[in-house]
Amino acid sequence: SAGAGGRVDLRDSRVTGLGDGTTGARSAGLFLGPGATGSVLRSTFAGNGIGLALAQTQAVSLSGVTVTGSATDGLLLRGDAGTTLASVTSTDNGRDGVVILGGDGRRIGGLRTERNQRFGVRAARLRDLALTGLRSVDDAEGALLLVGCRSCVLDDPGVQGGRVGLRIGAASGPVRVTGGVVRGAAFGVQLAPTAGQVTLTGLTVNGATRVGVEIGGSGAALHGVQVSQAGVGVRVYGQAAGALLDQVTVTGGRDGIVATDGTRGLTVTGPTVTGVSGTGLRLASTGLTVRSGTVRDAAVGAALPGAGHVAGLRISGVARGIWVGERGRITAQGVDVLATRTGIEVDRGGTFDLSSSRVVAARALVGEIDRHGANTIALPPFPWFGLAALVAVLLAFGLEAVHRFRAGRSGPPRAPDHVLNVT
Repeated sequence: SAGAGGRVDLRDSRVTGLGDGTTGARSAGLFLGPGATGSVLRSTFAGNGIGLALAQTQAVSLSGVTVTGSATDGLLLRGDAGTTLASVTSTDNGRDGVVILGGDGRRIGGLRTERNQRFGVRAARLRDLALTGLRSVDDAEGALLLVGCRSCVLDDPGVQGGRVGLRIGAASGPVRVTGGVVRGAAFGVQLAPTAGQVTLTGLTVNGATRVGVEIGGSGAALHGVQVSQAGVGVRVYGQAAGALLDQVTVTGGRDGIVATDGTRGLTVTGPTVTGVSGTGLRLASTGLTVRSGTVRDAAVGAALPGAGHVAGLRISGVARGIWVGERGRITAQGVDVLATRTGIEVDRGGTFDLSSSRVVAARALVGEIDRHGANTIALPPFPWFGLAALVAVLLAFGLEAVHRFRAGRSGPPRAPDHVLNVT
């Protein structure tokens, strides 16, 4: 350990079996306390209480550091100033891989965490954090937990496995996540109810068994986010208000975009939902706005139990196009619905105002629907080519039956008398 005025420099070293994981100088394989400085280069900390702890240090440099098998946390940074990190790996620790508590203006790149028992990185009480290129594999609770992070940027995260890929917690915002991929986590991204303004841009979430992106806070914005094969692609829940989903794509899975009762002011622009087994858009938000977008190949195109406005939405390859609940108050303009069973269905008590739209279904309009302007309401096109093919097949069977009947009445075929080489 080193305290005020102390300096420690490690090169190509291995520190094992030290520290009891509690607090202070006894906690870690290497503990640098208030006022200490130094550097660690190409060194490993294995099987310590805490691998490496920096508390109120000054200008410490960590490069090529591996921390593994700690009883508690791998790397602990608490109230340090001017620390630089490059190529730091933290694996198989008993709690979090990297813990960052406090500090302004941190610039961190090249962190890699694997198989830690809680989060890969847990960061709290930060301002102006820039975390670039985080890589996390099978950290049990998740790759990253941010709590009380102000003006923070996460660029190009790469996450595999875990319960939550990225969790933005209480009192965090504005937070911006740009690019990156989250695969195989139960929840791809969670924005907590107490989180502030969070923006996700160009993020890809694949194979989230529960929810791709879950929004509980207010002022969240998703731009160009892609979710595939999730239980629910995007879920807005609780008292979330003012969320913006812009050009969000959901492919496969159960439900596309879901907003539960109690949410307010949701705006969805240009969504693309394809190949879900359940409902493409299930939106109960008060003050809902949907502008353009496509829903294709789902059981239900859009379920709208609340109040709002829908414009330019295209729905096809569904059994039921649009369903409106008993408390629904929906106005729709320029929608295009092609369904096999019902086009637009409104429960008793609900209302639907339709204008400048096309609805094609076996039962195009069901319930209280007011129509204005030029609407096209029609049955689906009759499959004439299929009918012609069926008739041709039946005719062939009929001709074959007639032939067999006539052959049976005339007896077996007989060779002419002048033909001798027959048996």
